[in-house]
Amino acid sequence: MNRLRYATLTVATLVGVLAATTPASADVNIQMGQGQEACRAGYVCLYDNYGYNSGGPARVVMLNGDVRHLDYYCFNDAASSIVNHSDRVVRVYRDYDYKGTAITLFPGEVIDLNGSSFNDQASSVRFGV
Repeated sequence: MNRLRYATLTVATLVGVLAATTPASADVNIQMGQGQEACRAGYVCLYDNYGYNSGGPARVVMLNGDVRHLDYYCFNDAASSIVNHSDRVVRVYRDYDYKGTAITLFPGEVIDLNGSSFNDQASSVRFGV
């Protein structure tokens, strides 16, 4: 009986840890793309390179909801351009869990981070702030 109780407790603890580290339920798509038109309506897009991947197709991460850790999508500290094609204000944070310095993008706003202190620094994204 004690072994069963221990096994149940261990499984319950593991499920709790996995739930705490699982990405949010945001719709996240990663594709190769270039230019602001690679970002679909309703999404905020983070581009791997400056000028919205002007040098040629590269990774574009499209989000339509909060993401606490961009490293879940292998995109931590990688964004060099951002497009907000959503209808919400979005804040992009330097640190995980919506902490640290942030930049704010209004609906329809775009920003090229090349040459800024925020280039390759984004770690989390929050919508509707």
